[in-house]
Amino acid sequence: MHLNYHFLKYLAPALHGVLSGSKILACFSQSKDELILETEDQQGTRFLRAHFLPPQVFLAFPENFHRAKRNSVNLFQELIGDTITYCGVFSFERAFYFDLESGKKAGI
Repeated sequence: MHLNYHFLKYLAPALHGVLSGSKILACFSQSKDELILETEDQQGTRFLRAHFLPPQVFLAFPENFHRAKRNSVNLFQELIGDTITYCGVFSFERAFYFDLESGKKAGI
């Protein structure tokens, strides 16, 4: 599996470099095993798509993402408008997290 701790310990610093200072615009899902996070900074809008349905568990970073008008649900409303300050990886886990300006921590 490519989403293990050793992969994520290299991915998290790269995400920190790209997403640090970004504002969370939307967090939603279009299927039961998917999470899309939309962020914005001075360079523009970025998307992070996490797909959790086995056997194809993956992270994707599409340049554009067109949200469906139907079959789409907003998630984690308390994160909308918050700013990402840090991206780290949980020790020896297959998950990473974002520290937010409000003091909250959001794990994926």
